Amino acid sequence: MNLFVNDPIVRGDIISASYIFNGTKYIHDFIAPATINVTDPTAQRLARWVALIHSLYLFNVEYFTILEAGFCLDQEEIAFFEKLIFNGMAEFRVENYIPINTKTVVFSHQTTNLKTNMPEINHKSEGRLLLNGGGKDGIVSNILLTESGLNFDFFQVGTSKAQANVARHFSKKPVIFRRLMDERRKDGKFSGHRPTSAAIAITAILSAYLLGKFDVIASNETSSNEPNLTIEGVKVNHQYSKSFEFEKDLSELLSVYGIPVRYFSILRPIHEIQIAKILVKYPEYSSIFISCNHGFRKGFWCMKCPKCAFITLILNSVSPKFADGTLGEDCINTPKLKKHIVSLINHEEDKPFECVGTLEECKIAAKLILEGKQIKIDADLYNLFLKHTSDIKQDQIEDILNGFDSKHCIPSPDYDDIIEQLKTIS
Repeated sequence: MNLFVNDPIVRGDIISASYIFNGTKYIHDFIAPATINVTDPTAQRLARWVALIHSLYLFNVEYFTILEAGFCLDQEEIAFFEKLIFNGMAEFRVENYIPINTKTVVFSHQTTNLKTNMPEINHKSEGRLLLNGGGKDGIVSNILLTESGLNFDFFQVGTSKAQANVARHFSKKPVIFRRLMDERRKDGKFSGHRPTSAAIAITAILSAYLLGKFDVIASNETSSNEPNLTIEGVKVNHQYSKSFEFEKDLSELLSVYGIPVRYFSILRPIHEIQIAKILVKYPEYSSIFISCNHGFRKGFWCMKCPKCAFITLILNSVSPKFADGTLGEDCINTPKLKKHIVSLINHEEDKPFECVGTLEECKIAAKLILEGKQIKIDADLYNLFLKHTSDIKQDQIEDILNGFDSKHCIPSPDYDDIIEQLKTIS
């Protein structure tokens, strides 16, 4: 199936992206945080990337095996988007019973070669956008940047109660990129997960470029590299567009075209438990974030999904008091979370399709809860913890509590102070 992606039309701060399938035109409109110079080739390139990544939201209508671009693309751009679609849409194919090895070809009638050398960037300027999703990881990145004396603005796509709470608490007016998506896409035969983090990253990079900002900072940890399952040799990772592999690919693409914006995750070297250990030092933040995907728009924890189960598990492993302040008293014993907690620590079950930690991290969290003896766990859950953590060794716990993954894109020397802080978390 072929989806034709028109060259987006830019008027002021509005990007209008249109797509044609079987004679029907679909339109996504985007409102950028600043006026776009239509004669600027970098702005034009980034607007086209925005149009391409948002074509994935039309895969409800049909699983397209060809994206035909009505504008010039280089081989580097084609390779980047083909890889992103194959890996980032793997979960979507699983959910919709589409053969896992189905590939989408990105096709352009013309190619160009407008590569330029990376310009020298003045990183001493106030040129940082921190992605604000309203969750715990962004809070921790906020802490690290603020305590290192590095100024930044929040960036978000659209707005939610959780995002608004975080921005208001820290007295920051966020930079907002707005999307008006074609509603007819919801009437298609498919539904499921898209690499949303990739769309947010690309819109943030365009926004940063328009505003003269030079760093787009994400809050993705090393745990996001672990796939949920492998089918026919394909690693299916719910968090692919949060992974180091994607981050590195996007960073390299920016460098190829001399786009003066750096994209990286400030939390990449550390694990979920380490993030929680930083967070619980600030009890005043316990009630301002929402990491539940069901409730972040309206500002509540549903307490019945895998994400709520994971946050409950990870926070209780380092501070039961902080966990109860965030999720409610005695949250670890919430009945509707039990099956999800088991799925997080049982190696015989597939890892839930959610942004959760690795199997090892979750088992270590359960082990720490048992060893801490600070909370009373109902007998059934207690026995499950014992059963599924019996193979955890002390050296594994030490590795997770004190680990530092050297595979990251955090720029040196600009963020050396934060890198050193991450190396000393225990």
